[in-house]
Formats: sequence, structure tokens, C-alpha cells
Amino acid sequence: NTQIHHLGFGENMASATSGNGGDPSWAWLGLLKWSLAYTDGTRSSAESMKPMSAEDKEFLESVMKDGIINEGDRMKELLHQLTQTFESIKEKSQGSQEETKEISEDEMIDALEELRDIVEQIDFARAFAAMNGLPFLLGCASTTLVPISVRSMCLGIISTMAQNNPPVQLILLEKGGIRTLTELYFSENETSLRTKIVQTLSSSVRSHAMAEEVFMKNVLGLKMLAEGLSPDGPGITMTIRKRSLFFLRALATSDTSSKERINLLSQAIISLQYLTDQEKEQEAEIREMALELAIELVRQGKGQDIMTHMSDRLTSNGKARIASIEKLEAEEKSVAMEELRLWETMLSLLSSNSDVQAPGHSQNTGQVLQLTL
Repeated sequence: NTQIHHLGFGENMASATSGNGGDPSWAWLGLLKWSLAYTDGTRSSAESMKPMSAEDKEFLESVMKDGIINEGDRMKELLHQLTQTFESIKEKSQGSQEETKEISEDEMIDALEELRDIVEQIDFARAFAAMNGLPFLLGCASTTLVPISVRSMCLGIISTMAQNNPPVQLILLEKGGIRTLTELYFSENETSLRTKIVQTLSSSVRSHAMAEEVFMKNVLGLKMLAEGLSPDGPGITMTIRKRSLFFLRALATSDTSSKERINLLSQAIISLQYLTDQEKEQEAEIREMALELAIELVRQGKGQDIMTHMSDRLTSNGKARIASIEKLEAEEKSVAMEELRLWETMLSLLSSNSDVQAPGHSQNTGQVLQLTL
């Protein structure tokens, strides 16, 4: 894919975090060590890595100096501690018997939590990104020799930094973050880590037009969304379904969404007929989220074919759920009133909205069916 290749996929983080036979590349660690040396004046003149741009260096130095409680220096201290420990892990994996300075797993978590608190501030998030912090976090999260709790925390920090922060989202895009994270999702069996990956991808992509378009060209990303919404998929927890549904809604209803995008998302959208079924989805919050998305898709008209395809099943789900709610005791019924309201809206739209044609009337319905079966 030309656009993806142009954005660095397969060149930056993809190459820095890949491994052979479980033996990971540690390029991400060297990159951060170089950046730390660059900012504290210890960088060797013999090093040949590409220097920071003047703009990045000026911004980074200003943030480091102007931190009210010297958070810039503290950030570097935390990163020095972590890089020393990861260096030790790397050397041990390569057979070294030397005693090295290493902090415990709990201490790594404490350091990362403090780092997260610092980079929650938008200027420090940018400073951390400027010093190659994002490849460091992606590399750590992708390295199986690192404890799962630490890898998960690294993903959480990326998510914190990227959310509603376009400059950080762009850097992740340029570093091949989407490819790295989607490949990591399918290489992992640990449910807690996969859950974090979905959250991190969602934060990295949502509300960033270019990131959304690149994600839509990523076959593994679309497969991840579809599998994450499966009501009975292996290892698909309620939290994964909820986060996948939130991500799907953001992609399907964003300002840059289109009929073409909805068609590409059809394998995920088709799951709405199961996520609104009270027999298949026991979690009321997920049923309501799925209903809200279905209503938006009908109203915006971009998903006409797939909504037409699902209309009979959705109507059946709605009638069954309304009947069940009507039989509930007063207290339980009051809890279900929002779902009842959504179903009444949904059924009204399905029966009267002129944008949703009767089954069999669309020339493109067969194409949608082909994509979703």
C-alpha cells in the first residue's frame, strides 16, 4: 500500500519491534538511550544516528527547563531507571552473567505510573514524543521478555498521550504505530494485553482524519474490530466488546466517514444484530451502545444497505426485548427505560425512514452480504 508505506509502516517501529523466533530486537531501547544522552549532554560525537530537528530540540529544552516542579528532569530520571533495567533484561536474554543495575517489576510499574502522570500534561507529552518516547513504549509493549504488567502500563501511557492530542497521534502514525499494535494484537493470547491494545489503537486513531484513513486500509485492524464484537468469539471479553464498539462508532460516525468506509466496516457492523439480542448479549450497557450506533447509521443514511440487510433481525430483537421489559417488576423496569426508549426509536426508524429500503430493493445489498458472510 503506497500511502501506508509513505507513512513509515514497515520501516520505523515495525522493524524496531519485530523479532526472530522470539528473540526481540532492542532498537527501541537504544533509540531512547540516545535521546536521553542527547538531552543531557553525554551524547558521543561518534554516534551517527539522525539528530533531532532544531524545532524539536528547542521545544524539548524549553519544556525541560520550564517545568514548575522540574518534571522534565524527573521524567529523564525515570527513563534512565527504566532503560537500565531493560538493558539488564536484554543482556540476560543474550546469556550475560554480569551483575547489572535493575529495579523490580513493582518499581517499574511505579516509575511508569509517575511517568504517565507527567505526560498527561500536553506539553510534556509532546516533549516525551520528541525524545523518541513513543517508539520506546511501543517497543517495550511488543517485547515478550518484559513482564506483562509493564507492557500493559506502556500501552496505557500511549493511550493517555494520544487521546485528543493530534501531534502525538501524527507521530504514532509516522512511526508505524497502527501496524505495530494490530500485529501485536494477533500475536498475543493474553486477554488483558489485547484489551489494552484495542484501547490504545482507539485513542491513537479517533478524531484524527489521517489516522482514521490509514486504519481503514489496515486489514488486520478491520479484522480486529470484527472479532472484538463477536458475541461468542474465543477470548472476547465484555471489556473488549465495549471498547471495540466504542471504536467502531467513532469510525462509522466521524466527520470523514463515507459510504465506502461503512462498507469496509460491514463485517463489524453486522455484529449489531447480535449485540442488540437479549439472548446473546447479557450486558445492558453494550446493548444500549449497539442500539445507539444502529440508530445513527439509519439516520445518517451511509449504511443503508447493511441496515436494510439487518432490519428484520433488529425488528425481531426489538419486539422481543420490549415484551421482556413490559414484564419486569417496577424497579427493574425503571432501570431498563433507556433501552426501551432506544428500541422504540429504532423500530420507528426501521418502519418509516425513507432512507432504509425494504429488503431486496438495493442493488448493492448482495455486495454487502458477500462482505459480511
